[in-house]
Amino acid sequence: MLGALGARVPEIGRVRLEGATCSAADVAGFLRSPGFLPGRLVEVDEPPWILAGRPGDAERADDAEARIQADLPADGAPGRGRGRKAAGPDQALLDYLDAPAPDAILVLRTVGEPDRRRRLTKGILERGAVLAAEAPRDNGPWLRERSQEIGLRLPAAQFATLSRRLAGATCERMASELDKLAAFDGPWSAAALDALVPPEAHERIFDLLDAAVGGDGGPALRMGRALADQGEPVPRILYMLGNHLRSIAGVAEACAAGIRPEAAAPSLGLHPFVARKAFDQSRRLGGTALATAMEAVWDAELALKTGALSDSAALDAALLGAVRAARHLPSPAGQGSRGGELPTR
Repeated sequence: MLGALGARVPEIGRVRLEGATCSAADVAGFLRSPGFLPGRLVEVDEPPWILAGRPGDAERADDAEARIQADLPADGAPGRGRGRKAAGPDQALLDYLDAPAPDAILVLRTVGEPDRRRRLTKGILERGAVLAAEAPRDNGPWLRERSQEIGLRLPAAQFATLSRRLAGATCERMASELDKLAAFDGPWSAAALDALVPPEAHERIFDLLDAAVGGDGGPALRMGRALADQGEPVPRILYMLGNHLRSIAGVAEACAAGIRPEAAAPSLGLHPFVARKAFDQSRRLGGTALATAMEAVWDAELALKTGALSDSAALDAALLGAVRAARHLPSPAGQGSRGGELPTR
């Protein structure tokens, strides 16, 4: 978002406020307060004074603001300061926005749509701009551009891992992780990246899937059992393995129809990096081996749900079935996945 605003603000000049605990007047006060360095950024998360609430909230808020403006008590009787034109919290912020500090930025962050019926919301929208701040679906270009800005040079392998590891992360978290990596002065390796940006549980599952589909039996069994020992439910591991195989099948079908993996990714609910990797795996597997691996996982899931196998036995059966299928693949130069072998979904 800061890039879209065309500004760089020193960390010392940033203030982050919880909207539920501050008023519009508080925000105006922070914006007016001079900082130690040029540049101020005031971020307010979910300010209730611009959000839609219960029916009538907008009208009640505007009525309360009008009473503060006229300095009238709630019963409508004249107060001591009537006619004094006291500024209420809403008006204080609107007055500031009419003549803002040239080196200050105000960001009001909301998940939902602001309530455009409210007088304050209307005034803010008239004086400002609405910016979409969604995390990019393909974070590669964003990470690459930001890395260049801060002088971070990651090797290609570590950059690809980082891109996958931060899939779905907010821009704020991605920027924070890149700043942390930029401070590292040692040689880059997979272990160094793991120490600085540790893999989460879902990524360890992806490593397990890669090992199983790649035919690496020993690592696949060790990782599967480790995940189960750490509390990851076996039904979820089996679901992830089956879902990964279905994704490979979906990408293969799309590519057979002339659609690039990256173009097929949104309709399949995949990150572009995952779609490209799934396509590579589909070429190595071939349709017959892919169908065999899927059947092995389905059989293990059924045995687990019917009580025929324990959790550990079902997990081993699914992983070994996928590994066996992968080890009996045609070579990449042999039979591919563009034939009619892929199972229909």
